[in-house]
Amino acid sequence: GKTAADYEFSSSASWVDVDATGKVTFKNVGSNWERITATPKSGGPSYVYEIRVKSWWVNSGDAFMIYSLAENFCSSNGYTLPRADHLNHSRSRGIGSLYSEWGDMGHYTTEAGFQSNMYWSSSPANSSEQYVVSLATGDQSVFEKIGFAYETSYKNLLLSLIIY
Repeated sequence: GKTAADYEFSSSASWVDVDATGKVTFKNVGSNWERITATPKSGGPSYVYEIRVKSWWVNSGDAFMIYSLAENFCSSNGYTLPRADHLNHSRSRGIGSLYSEWGDMGHYTTEAGFQSNMYWSSSPANSSEQYVVSLATGDQSVFEKIGFAYETSYKNLLLSLIIY
């Protein structure tokens, strides 16, 4: 069978890098369709992936903070603090929430600053508590708003994927 070493990879956008192993890195918020091409070194037809990202997520790295600071971080940067179901809506992998699509976000600490820990959601449990979601396990809990958790926020873009 073929491996990544049998292909040359390229990207059509300056905000995306593709290395020699085919690993795709989004360096910034995308604004248009991105085309990633895998061309066989031995000749033959190329594989083309066209991607448009649905939402762009950011976080405050290893900063542990109370709920009001998480809200402020998001809004002051033009992002939205996610509802609990945006962080995880299912214990199984799938499409539709950060955890279900990407799994343990601690795997992305180096590249994206995520931690395997609890993250604030905008979903209130009551007047003094908020739901938090573990981006290590997908589990949901309740923390007091004066407690400490990590922050992540997003902005909606668009998503489509065409493979041909």
